[in-house]
Amino acid sequence: MEKIKLTARARTGSGKSYTRKAKIAGWVPAAYYGFGVTPVNLEVAAHEFGQIMSKHQHNMLVELVGEGVPAGAVAVIRDVQRDAIKRSQFYHVDFQHADDKRPVKTRAFLKLAGECSGVKEGGILTQTVHEVNIMGPIDKIPEVVSVDVTDVAIGGTAMASQIVLGDEISLITSEFRVVARVLGKAKRN
Repeated sequence: MEKIKLTARARTGSGKSYTRKAKIAGWVPAAYYGFGVTPVNLEVAAHEFGQIMSKHQHNMLVELVGEGVPAGAVAVIRDVQRDAIKRSQFYHVDFQHADDKRPVKTRAFLKLAGECSGVKEGGILTQTVHEVNIMGPIDKIPEVVSVDVTDVAIGGTAMASQIVLGDEISLITSEFRVVARVLGKAKRN
């Protein structure tokens, strides 16, 4: 996993008024928590966080640095609350402590691999799932996982159980979840 530094500081207030003032000053309210660490309310630099989110979506380690931040605060982004329309406007971020000794739960993008036989026959391949939940050691988490759709015929499906995962990585998403399907071609009268 990639490790990125992010400027943070301890948060002293709470509530709508405090949040509004922090947003105007260029900070996003955040929380840092996890196994074996004391939870801390933080603020992160809005501009830096926006740049991180525009370049990377998942599977990155964030090293929080600044005043009032615990030493060695390395985390994964667990949850991001953002504006539904202005996607670059963030309301709150949850950081979960990342420990080398404990597996981490996160999401990975799903990519369809191979030339689908159903498409060659005239069918339409649709991807029904674009991200899957996985768990494993921090240093082994992939950004993208794939499923081979070469043998999927018209009317067939690819299941989450067919996703190719690396060593020590396990799938949290149900293995019975349909991740892609091939629809037949429409009949013309």
